[in-house]
Amino acid sequence: MTERQLAGLSMLGVSKPYEMLTNCTYLVDREFDVYGLKIYGAPWHPMPGYSFYRSRGQAILHKWNNIPPKVDVLVTHTPPLGHGDYNAWNKCDGVLAGCAELLNTVEFRVKPKYHVFGHIHDMHGATSNGYTTFVNAAICDHKLRVDHGPIIFDIPVPYGHSKTESEQSISDTTSSVPSEEDSDSGST
Repeated sequence: MTERQLAGLSMLGVSKPYEMLTNCTYLVDREFDVYGLKIYGAPWHPMPGYSFYRSRGQAILHKWNNIPPKVDVLVTHTPPLGHGDYNAWNKCDGVLAGCAELLNTVEFRVKPKYHVFGHIHDMHGATSNGYTTFVNAAICDHKLRVDHGPIIFDIPVPYGHSKTESEQSISDTTSSVPSEEDSDSGST
């Protein structure tokens, strides 16, 4: 969201839009366990002017360092460098817009089976480095019109777990919500 959009919500009395979500788990630097699969979400990106912005280099690397090793599915807003990140629009002008710090984090430390992201709207699809499947799941084009269908993939559950387990087996491994400091758009 832009500062303007956040200001509009604030005028309506909504200071924390994620609190309006009642039937989902909002992942901001959080891990969620479902059927034995570890899913981690981080919304950070290196594009100024929007919520969850961090500048490239140490500022964004500090956020990527929060991702625990051995997650099965990593969900980020921004793509890693070289995977679904060619951007002919906006501020990037036909260059790879992915995050080098995120690529290094994914390939050398975290090593998830799947890395799902969006951000670069026209690069819908999947790539692989031989271990991690990278999925750009953006469904809108650069003008925010729905242009792509969803990408659906089946993830094998770990041994000893089943997709028929009761809802009680789904557990959130953290109970914290994002802090005001974490979601501001002006931080670097």
